[in-house]
Amino acid sequence: MGPLAAVGGISIADQSTRSLEAALDAICKEFGFPKGEAFKWSPSKDHWMRDGLIDQRRTAFLHNVLSAAAEHDAVGLVVASDTTKRMATRQAVNHEQDVLVMALERFDASLPLKESGIVIVARPSGGRSDEDKFLADCAQIVTRGTNYSAFRHLATKVLTMPAANSRLLQLADVVVSVTVAMIAGHDRFAGQVFPSVRKVLRQQSFRCGGVGVKIHPDSIYRNLYHWVLGDEVFWSAGVGITLPLSNWPFAVNGFEH
Repeated sequence: MGPLAAVGGISIADQSTRSLEAALDAICKEFGFPKGEAFKWSPSKDHWMRDGLIDQRRTAFLHNVLSAAAEHDAVGLVVASDTTKRMATRQAVNHEQDVLVMALERFDASLPLKESGIVIVARPSGGRSDEDKFLADCAQIVTRGTNYSAFRHLATKVLTMPAANSRLLQLADVVVSVTVAMIAGHDRFAGQVFPSVRKVLRQQSFRCGGVGVKIHPDSIYRNLYHWVLGDEVFWSAGVGITLPLSNWPFAVNGFEH
């Protein structure tokens, strides 16, 4: 597998957002976070969490955070793409935009009929010009639609917010980062937390692969839906294929050391 581009997040009903934010704040306070300090899956050296919350205590904190997400019916969605392969959508100009389009398609498809939703993403770190370009690209995609979605469930264009200001965006960082680490085979630490992440990932018809987690191209990486997510069947054109497939890549469990 080549380098990955990935994007994703959590979906939550509007009436549950304040309650989940409060629950996450309470968990942070319980574990000693300074007021207003953000949490991340992989905190940098200037984050309090880097040295203030380590080993089993950090693992316990993350399990608590993810349990709160499950209790509030938050649903995770992650899209990852091998950047050495062809892109999935003709509208995309690079792999970063490609995974964004696939994620927006799945978010739109996950909303019930006659309901709408708002997409809020973490503000890009490169500065105002990067943010403006990102929002313009998102607006163009949503306005034009794709081969698979007209984005009729999106109530407005994509919005941005600093991740430090939102516990929900911080939760999304954990869900996406842990899942992508597992896809990439970095299970030493991610494997301790992923069972709690797996509980919040979107499922449909007893599968998560292609629904809550999309690995592109899954025509090559479909066996990872079995080893990472536990799926027993891969669906293609309405036909269920039992996993793992012995004649496809990753036919053997790479997590057994």
